[in-house]
Amino acid sequence: MEEKKAFANSPVTYEGYGSRLGVEKGAILDWSDYYFLHLVPSDAKNLDKWPMVPCNLREVTETYSRKLMNLCEVLLKAMSRSLGLDEDYLHVAFGGSDGISACMRVNYYPKCPQPEILSNGTYKSIEHRALANSGDDRLTIAFFCNPRGDLPIAPAAQLVSPGSPAAYGQRPISFNEYRKYVRTKGARGREQVEAISLANKLLHEQQQAPAAEE
Repeated sequence: MEEKKAFANSPVTYEGYGSRLGVEKGAILDWSDYYFLHLVPSDAKNLDKWPMVPCNLREVTETYSRKLMNLCEVLLKAMSRSLGLDEDYLHVAFGGSDGISACMRVNYYPKCPQPEILSNGTYKSIEHRALANSGDDRLTIAFFCNPRGDLPIAPAAQLVSPGSPAAYGQRPISFNEYRKYVRTKGARGREQVEAISLANKLLHEQQQAPAAEE
């Protein structure tokens, strides 16, 4: 426990050891512990949160992150082409080589005596598929390739038309804004982006409706 406290994170950043996301009072707690590390860019790392045991952890993690970043570059190009955009579109939209960031989260799920009964069947692992079970502990590793935090994120202009309006709001949102939402309220799946999408859909319908006769 003392070692966990030494590497504990704070409400300001995920980095280090934690057992919940979000600081909102009364938020649902995760049935897991996690260890979160910033990987890219280098100046985002807090090496005080990087354990020294095992002794090769830093070297292995750095090598792993470089290989995954190379994979991310390939995937961003493939996704851009599949959307009919220039292959470098998403790379640039993410901030380019100097703007793209990456982080890693290792999750530990202890055995849960009654995984779904505890929540009366309300909590179901639908989106991320990390379902606790009563037989075994589980360990997962998630790698995140993120856009530069302050860049406005919006649909590509080539993908927006009168028949296909922007689905996620008239005002672009930055990754920093989205991350602040998660750090405040905890992980809530697609709740935030769905709320933005619904608000924009209603606005679009109002704009398309014929003006009322006076």
